[in-house]
Amino acid sequence: MDELVALLLLHWRVGVGILAAACMALLLCIVFTWFVGFPSILLVLVGGGAGLLWEGEANARRHRKPIN
Repeated sequence: MDELVALLLLHWRVGVGILAAACMALLLCIVFTWFVGFPSILLVLVGGGAGLLWEGEANARRHRKPIN
C-alpha cells in the first residue's frame, strides 16, 4: 500500500485523472441508475489512461532539448 501511495505522489497527474474520473463516475451513478458497474470502472480506467498520457507528455517536454 505504501508503494501505491508513493507512486501516486510521484506521478500526481495520474492520481488527478483517477480522482476526477472516480468523482465523475460517482456523480453519474447517482444521476443515472444504469451507470453502475462496468461503465463506472471503464470511466475510471479511461481517467487513469488520460493521466498517464498527461504524465508522459510532461516528462517528454521536460527532457526535450531546446531548438536553437
